[in-house]
Order: sequence, then structure tokens, then C-alpha cells
Amino acid sequence: MRQVAVAVPVRYVHEQLQVLLITSRRSREEEYIFPKGGIGKKEAPESAGVREAHEEAGVKSIPGEHLISCDVDSRRGASRMQFYVVYVTEEEATWDEQHQRARRWFSLEDAAEVLQRPELLEALTAVSHRHESIVLQARRAAQLSALGRL
Repeated sequence: MRQVAVAVPVRYVHEQLQVLLITSRRSREEEYIFPKGGIGKKEAPESAGVREAHEEAGVKSIPGEHLISCDVDSRRGASRMQFYVVYVTEEEATWDEQHQRARRWFSLEDAAEVLQRPELLEALTAVSHRHESIVLQARRAAQLSALGRL
């Protein structure tokens, strides 16, 4: 079974927790998803999530807590998906996949309206349930980033 890390990029701005979604490359319509990709043989899942957020969404981040794990069947076969919060510290103007994907920040409520896949909605619900602790960590990451300590 393929091991997949899924990054749930978050930030706290204007008194609101937001998640960053990207468009799927494979979808014919504009389908929003979280950055995700295979976990390397000697790579920790949370590190893979940080890497995928950088490659697919052009954000630098620090790893956060595990949210959920689930098994999903797709065109590529069965995958074990592991979802991790990543705290965004910097948004790059250009990134590897900028010509293949769009990125957009959403409130949790708005993200729930556009996410279509059940496992993505389940991860978003996990963020909602841990809202307070995630907000504290997102604020701390933003402060450290502003101070140049990351």
C-alpha cells in the first residue's frame, strides 16, 4: 500500500484560522485539495507533508500534529493517507508547480463548502475540533517567522 503524506497548511490572520487549498492537476473542473504526495523510504510523514506543501503550494512551513489517517482507493491503487497540520511561515511568490495549480486561502467554513472528498472533509473537521490549540501554534509560528527565528 502506498504511503501518502497530506499537508493541511494553516495560518492565523485577521483573527481567523485559515487553511490553504490548491487545485488538483488531474481534475477537469476546479477541484480544491490539500497538498499531498508519497512518503520517501527514509522520510518522516510530517517532513513529507512540509515538503509537499512547499512543492505544490509554494509555502514554507513547520510540521505540526497528526490529524487523521485513512485508507483510500484511487486510480493509483490503495493508499494510506496520513494528514498533518503544517504551520505556514512564508508564502513564496513563485514555486515549482505554480503553472499547474492555483492556491487559495479559505476560512474553515468556506473550505468545507469547496472540499469534495470525504477524507479531506474529515481532516478539516479534525482541525475544527482542535481549533484552539492549532490557533495558538499558528500564532507562535507567525511570531517566530516575523522575528526571523525560523
